[in-house]
Order: sequence, then C-alpha cells, then structure tokens
Amino acid sequence: MSVGAGVAPAHLRVAVVTESWRPNVDGVVTRLDNTVRELRRAGHEVIVVAPSIDPGMDGLTQCRTPTLSLGWLYGGRPWAIPGRVVGRALKEFQPDVVHVVNPVLMGSLALQYASKRYPTVVSYHTDVSVYASMYHLGWLRPALHEVMRRVYRRADVRLATSEVGSGQLGELRIDDVELWGRGVDVELFRPDRDPTSMRRRLCPDPDRTLVLYVGRLAKEKGCERLLTLARDPGPYHVALVGDGPDRGHLEELFAGTRATLAGVLQGDDLADAYAAADVFAFPSETDTLGLVLLEALASGVPVVATASPAAATVLGGCRSAVVLPPEADDAALREAVGAASRLPRDRCAPAPGTVSGPGWKEATAGLVEYYRRAHRQRRPQGRRRFGRFLAVGLSNAVVDLGVFNFFVLVHPTRSAGLNVAYNTVAVVAAILNSYFWNSRWTFADRVAPGGGRWRQRAMFLGQGGINLAVSDGVVLGLSLLLGTLGIPAALMSNLSKVVAMFSASAVSYLLMHFLVFDERRVRPHPPGAL
Repeated sequence: MSVGAGVAPAHLRVAVVTESWRPNVDGVVTRLDNTVRELRRAGHEVIVVAPSIDPGMDGLTQCRTPTLSLGWLYGGRPWAIPGRVVGRALKEFQPDVVHVVNPVLMGSLALQYASKRYPTVVSYHTDVSVYASMYHLGWLRPALHEVMRRVYRRADVRLATSEVGSGQLGELRIDDVELWGRGVDVELFRPDRDPTSMRRRLCPDPDRTLVLYVGRLAKEKGCERLLTLARDPGPYHVALVGDGPDRGHLEELFAGTRATLAGVLQGDDLADAYAAADVFAFPSETDTLGLVLLEALASGVPVVATASPAAATVLGGCRSAVVLPPEADDAALREAVGAASRLPRDRCAPAPGTVSGPGWKEATAGLVEYYRRAHRQRRPQGRRRFGRFLAVGLSNAVVDLGVFNFFVLVHPTRSAGLNVAYNTVAVVAAILNSYFWNSRWTFADRVAPGGGRWRQRAMFLGQGGINLAVSDGVVLGLSLLLGTLGIPAALMSNLSKVVAMFSASAVSYLLMHFLVFDERRVRPHPPGAL
C-alpha cells in the first residue's frame, strides 16, 4: 500500500463493498456498474465484495458474502450478513482505498473493520430507515440512524449522491459530506434510437399513449398510482419495466388492464424502451436522486413526476417535465400525462447548478479524486504504525522484565552465564507476545495471505533469533563489565536487561518493518475470482 507516504498511486486498487450488486437492478447498482467499468477502463484495479456476483463481468474480481433471506422481508431478497469473508478478501486484495456503499448491516461492520486498516470512503444512496417503515420495521428507525451516525463518521471521506442525500445526512449530524457527481450514458440513452420493435413489445396498440415506468417494483416506488391510467378507457397504455418484491402484487393489480409488465430490461433494450415511450412516469416520493429521470431526459422523453426533493433537484427548470403534488388525485394525474404527451421530444438537461457530468467517465473521475483525498486526510501510516509498535513494545517490556525478575528474585546471581539464561527465557516469552500483537495490530495490513503467512512466521522467528542474540550479547557484555564495579546483583542484572531490551527492540522494529512485514511481499496476485 501507499498509505504510509500519504500519496495514492496513479492507478489505484479499489475495494467496493456493497450490499446491492448485479444481477440485481436498481439505481445503486446502475451507478456502481458504470463506475466499476469506468474505473477499470482508466487502469484502476477493482474488487467488488457483495452478496451476489455477476459472471458476465469478465476479469473483475468479485467476492460473495454470506446472505440471509426472509420471505416476509422485501420479497425474500437475500441480505448480506457479517462474516470473515470481507476481511479475508481485503487482506488478499490489499486495496489502496475501500469504498463502502450505503452501509446497513454487513456494510457497517465492514466499514468499522476497514477504517482501522485502509483509507475509507462511504457513500449514501438511500434512506433505508424510510423503507423499513414501509415493511413494518419502523421501530428500527432510531437504531438505524444511530448506527449511521457512528459508522459514517469512521470514514475518511463521506459522500452523498445528491443534495437531498446530503441534507438527510446533515439532519443526522453527519458533517463534511461531499457530492458524488451523477452521470448518464449519453451514447446509449438518446432521442434518435429506432424504437419500432420495442414499441410493439410494450404497447400492442400503436395508437395509444405509452406511459413508461422504469425501476424497482416495490411499495416505496408508488407504482400503484399508475393503475388509474391502465384502467382508464382513454388513450393510455402503461408499461412497467423492472422487478422487485412487489411484482406479484402488481401483476394481480394490473391484470386485465391496459398494462405490460416487461420485467428487467438492460442495455439497448432499456434504451429502446425509453425511446418508445410517449411519457415517462416517476411516482416515487422516496428517491434521493432518481437516475432513471436522467436516462429519460437524455432519451428526450417528457416526464410526469410526483413532487419530491429528488424530482425538484433533477427537473427544476426543465421544460419537458410536469410535476404533481403528492396529494394529486387520479384526474390530475391523467391530465398531467395528457399535457406531457403534447410536449416536444427533445433532450432536456438537468436543472442548472446540479452536480452532473455529461457521462459516467466524468462522474467517476470526480470519485477518484475523493479516493485520493482519503489518502491525504489519513494520518501517515508510518507514525501510527510506530506508535502501535511502541505500545506493543511496552507490553513486551512487561512480559520480558516480569519473567526476568521472577528468576532474579527467586535466585539472585552475579553469574553472567546465569543472567544470560534468565534473559533467554524472558526474551522468548516477549517474542511470542510480540508476534501475537504485531501481526494482529501493528502490521495487520501487511500480513500475507495463504501460504505467504508461513513464510512471514518463519521470517519472524528469524528476526526473533537475531533479537535474542542481540539481547543476550548486551546482557553478557554489561554483566561482565558491571560485575567488576561491586553493584548489587539485582541492580546489575536489571541495568544489563534494560539496555539489552532497548537495543533489541530497535533492531526488531527495523527487521519487522523492512523485512518480515515488508509491504512489497504481501501484494496479491493479479485479480481473479475469489
């Protein structure tokens, strides 16, 4: 790692720890998917630690965490649970920075673990406590907020994906929050695509007004509000694109109406769906950003959205959008959709002043700068490591002097040879104590994975032998010298021991820092599936 110098290398090793990843499809995954692709395209190495993996991501290192699925919670979606997998994956990969995405259970513990060892970045995407309220877990909100306060403050850099998210963190007294710029693939989502085949797929009657929804099929998204359009005898046809815990309920609800539940669409199919639509509907009040709004605007589709801070952030000043208050009735919704369908189809930029780049490349470049800031803000590792070594050295001194003086008190002696024997037993006890704490604390980030750990143990025993030789040599020399001065035996033994201890400790630190736990020896092999 390059943490010791406080300067990040040109090409970073980035560990992304997330509780939502492909093949799931939602706004968080969309952002991460594009971000990971751009990071790799720029030459950075990436590992994704998540409860699922995507075999289609060629060459990307992915690590699956244990999961727990409860049928009554969010449609039985598997949730990441804490375990040693995260720690092992990070030790194997040895990242320059760890990015924990919207931490809940596994992510919170992962951030606590990583913040002690690596520069860390945390990003806030969704207020999970709001969703908890919708799934009969509202009583957990105070606890979730307290966990967030404690966990987010551990990170070197805190990010939000929108001004809405930044404000929500501010309400929780989480300060120094930066904005992670949004992006949209303007090469994929554009107004000039040919939507003919997708239009037939989503709307059997070409003369109807196709109202498109894209996103998770979940309670918090407000999809049921579109039922009035599907039931209306007028010109509308509703297409719901996506999947989620509420899909079964929505299939029953929209059965027999003018509606198509198309499932998950990605890539060109998704872009064609936007291009095929006459109006894009965004009924959610809970989103902190709404990347689908950016995709719809880039595709030139007029938007009807429920008023919310996220909609105001993206759509404010946009001439191709109609915004309804949350309390608007069915008639108002139908009127708004009709008005939007008559608006010109052209690409509408997000509101002025919002944090957005023309594409994911620019948004990811900004994220990399936050990664580099995490290095600059982290206290130099060398000083922290030396401080830990001194603390371990103090415990070694207690063990070393305790064992040594036990023998001195039981059997005082002026014999240099016997003092060396006492010292040998005491130093061996201190060396064992030293290995335990230095390998698990002082040099925890440099412990080699797999078989490399046995090499480190062998090298540690080697430095222990050198440590013992230096210590015994100093004790022998000083015992012979001080023995001629008539100093009391106990004082002579302890003076020799203290000088020997400091001399051996200096040699030990140098050997462990530059040889046993040399950072160059723990770099992992090239990325591969874990």
